[in-house]
Amino acid sequence: MTIVGRLADQPELQATSTGTEILRYAVGTSSGPKDNQKTSWFRVTSFLPEGPQRDFISSLEKGYVTLRLFCCRWKEDRYKMGREVGERG
Repeated sequence: MTIVGRLADQPELQATSTGTEILRYAVGTSSGPKDNQKTSWFRVTSFLPEGPQRDFISSLEKGYVTLRLFCCRWKEDRYKMGREVGERG
C-alpha cells in the first residue's frame, strides 16, 4: 500500500510496556473535488529496529510524505491475534 499525504506531526518514539521502542504518527490524505474534499487519516505504528530507516522516519517534520507500507500478522499467544503496519524501504 502506498500512502501519499501530509504528516500530521513529527513521529513520536514511544516505549511499550515490555520496553520495545515504536514510532507512532498519522498521515492525512485528501480526495474528491476541491470544493468538497474529504480527509482520511491513517495512524501508523512502526516496529522498526534502531537504525537508519527508523532514524530517517523519526526525523521527518510535519508536511508532505509518500509512504510504502506493508501489513502482516503475528500471534502474541494462542488466544490473541494482532496486526502490524510498518514501512518498507
